Amino acid sequence: MYAQGGHLVSITDSVENNFLAGTLSTLFPSTNNIWLGASRMSGNWTWTDGISFSYQNWDKGQPSTIAGNDCLSLNLPSGSWSSQPCSLDISYLCEVPYIQDSCSNVTSTSCPIVTQPPLPLNPCSNGWHYFNYTGFCYYIGESADWQTARTICLEFQSQLASIHNSAENGFIADLGNVRQKLVWMGLNRLNGAWNWIDNTPVDFTNYWPGEPNGDGQCVEFGYTTACRPPDYGDRWNDLPCGSLGNFVCKKLP
Repeated sequence: MYAQGGHLVSITDSVENNFLAGTLSTLFPSTNNIWLGASRMSGNWTWTDGISFSYQNWDKGQPSTIAGNDCLSLNLPSGSWSSQPCSLDISYLCEVPYIQDSCSNVTSTSCPIVTQPPLPLNPCSNGWHYFNYTGFCYYIGESADWQTARTICLEFQSQLASIHNSAENGFIADLGNVRQKLVWMGLNRLNGAWNWIDNTPVDFTNYWPGEPNGDGQCVEFGYTTACRPPDYGDRWNDLPCGSLGNFVCKKLP
């Protein structure tokens, strides 16, 4: 599908996927699905612009094997993918190549003056990563116990990160490469109750099955091992707070 030289959007990595999911969920909070530019032909999924279909983010049980469910949608706000009937009437997202303004260096009146909004910038400090869906900046630090990680975050005028939805959880998981490394977050247990260190409500959790099991008073993203499948990489686990791991700080721009 083409419009004004563009095509339905293709997605090449998790950063782009999370950015689109967060941005679209913010702009269109009542929208649940948006068409992407991939379809299944002869059993193979391909992007309409011809790029490699290497990155994938299928929801559980997807893609569907039901005949006719051969077009790809982005689920909001989670950012997961589903195969849908191509006749489904939902919103869609196009992308076009950026074209440099041919009049940018012309001083004559032959070229019209067109005012365009600036491209979005990362409003965060150097080394921090912005997630549009939450409006917060995130920083990944390395090799610290939980209390040291908290102290480092405070020195940055931030807190160990609290997590409040699956989109934020996925963004941090990808940012911190949690399938390869342990990453501390700001959840700990005090007097038997779990609390975020920034005092926000515990309104979302994503523990491994059977966790927390009392191993420790602090919580981290658990990396994937031979006995845990790859989709467990963004799950949580309680550990002793003195264990060493990477960590994620969070603050407003």
